[in-house]
Amino acid sequence: MKSDVNRTVKYGQKYVAATVSLKVASQLQTMKAGFGDLGGMADLYAKEVLIQGALNALTPSVPTIYYPYYLDFGRQIWALTRKGIGGNALIDQAHSLKTKYVGYGLMGATIDVVVALFNITGI
Repeated sequence: MKSDVNRTVKYGQKYVAATVSLKVASQLQTMKAGFGDLGGMADLYAKEVLIQGALNALTPSVPTIYYPYYLDFGRQIWALTRKGIGGNALIDQAHSLKTKYVGYGLMGATIDVVVALFNITGI
């Protein structure tokens, strides 16, 4: 087992400003392309607008303070779909995330509304 001093030194070496800037510079084109493509931030923004609209339309209303949590749930589902996860694997992941967020105090029925925006059924 490595000592705490050894781990601290390795961490410090890993995050030297010159090293980090070279790593980021080498990945910058790919990062920009992924951020700007149609499946990137524009798609995420569109999903977030749909989620907010769905939350606004629910009766009884969802307290605004909970919106970030439902949006975060939606972002996690979106990220899974962006990674190419689909079918039963996506349903299983969505079910696990739903269980997690219900444990945080969110309403399962409201989460189902968010999941439906991603055309996922059966969770």
